[in-house]
Amino acid sequence: MADNPQVNPRASIVSTRAMIIRTDESFIEDADRHRNAFYREFYDPLDVSHVGIVKLATRQADTNSVLAVLRTGARGAMEARDLEVMSALIPRWDAAVRVNAALEGEAATLVASGLEALSTPAFVLNRFGRMVALTAAGETVLMRGSPLRLNRSGGLSATEPSNALRLRKALDAVLSLADAVIRPVILQDADGPIVAEIARLPRGLHDTGQGAAAILILARQTRSASQVMELLREAYGLTTAEAEVAVALLAGRAMEEIASLRRVRVQTLRNQLKSIFARLGVSSQAQLVAKLSRIVGVPSP
Repeated sequence: MADNPQVNPRASIVSTRAMIIRTDESFIEDADRHRNAFYREFYDPLDVSHVGIVKLATRQADTNSVLAVLRTGARGAMEARDLEVMSALIPRWDAAVRVNAALEGEAATLVASGLEALSTPAFVLNRFGRMVALTAAGETVLMRGSPLRLNRSGGLSATEPSNALRLRKALDAVLSLADAVIRPVILQDADGPIVAEIARLPRGLHDTGQGAAAILILARQTRSASQVMELLREAYGLTTAEAEVAVALLAGRAMEEIASLRRVRVQTLRNQLKSIFARLGVSSQAQLVAKLSRIVGVPSP
């Protein structure tokens, strides 16, 4: 709603000419301003009642760059001298945004280049979820159109509808965080399940949102038992006990051996197995092992 000019008059700045300062008077009459819900409920309580705002000439991807100088009610609206100073600084601000955007783009390219040595499909995303760089293997995936494709906004989408919502939620969750985190997602592919690991990169001090914010890596590789357990908990919602049982079956242990190691009855183990089957969408032990093998391989010790 904040970017809708009918709700927030200041949002009209994106449709104006670049490099020209606008004030509130450019968007709304003073009498209407005091009746506007967005001013009353947002700007006035935050005491940012007045603004000098400009759309910069530099655009990043399909996003406008906007600079605003906010003033309190006590300071009042910007006067002629204030506008003159701001006008003199605008070219420098625009140049700074342009340089920062170039550096962010270079950083994204360097991240992708560093992943090339792994021959892994990898995609570098900005804070808005748009792809800003990719590896050669990632390009092959997009050309094939499975399990990922590029959507109209330049972001990544899962090809299969069953994967789309799961991937979207994981991307939104990771990109909303400021701290580094890794979240796995299981995607169904024509060649079997594949793991998409989404890693949040540390946010820069002057991050505009257009640089490298996260990496999505597609992987079919052997993992340690603890990594497999973590993956099963994150991707399928297994409990720790259920994940341990699944890993033990994947390692080739018999039910009786697992029950003895866990000091539980075989019937208790069978009850846990039913829950595992339901969560992974299989109906037999053989199907479970086959599915896990396609996803993670045989876990290393």
